[in-house]
Amino acid sequence: MDIKNRTNWIIAGAVVIVLIVVGWWLFSKPPSNDVTGVATSTGSTSTSTNATSSLNTVDAATGEEVTVQDQPAGDSVRVAEAKLSRVSWIAVRDDLRIYGAARVTPPTGGGTVQDITVPLLRNTTTDKTYKVVVYADDGDGIFDFKKDLLVSGLEGSFMALNGD
Repeated sequence: MDIKNRTNWIIAGAVVIVLIVVGWWLFSKPPSNDVTGVATSTGSTSTSTNATSSLNTVDAATGEEVTVQDQPAGDSVRVAEAKLSRVSWIAVRDDLRIYGAARVTPPTGGGTVQDITVPLLRNTTTDKTYKVVVYADDGDGIFDFKKDLLVSGLEGSFMALNGD
């Protein structure tokens, strides 16, 4: 085997090893909070559970819930009601990105907040289902899905309808 052929084999082997390491790194990372599946529903959805927490999440307190109904597509989302025990961010997302979030401060000791408007950075699209999820504010008053903890088991979904 000449030196040129041996060099080509070494380079090819190194490329294969790098691809294996990069593939392992991509698939072994825990799932990111900015990507999630979409639940399909029609009408209104209200969810309240006390699920087991995982990485970057906090459990929903007993009685916490968020209620959202199907609504016209647009640049904001109306959340009918949120029963919360702590200052939180209500965020609207699809399976790829977070569209916007609104800070919600419940009454002292927890309680219900009604008619919450979540302004969006990008309009919702007709006939697409979106999730409304809740993040516990970390105390800095700035929404950051990497720092604020996702409240597990506390979400709703809605379909963006044609506004005509």
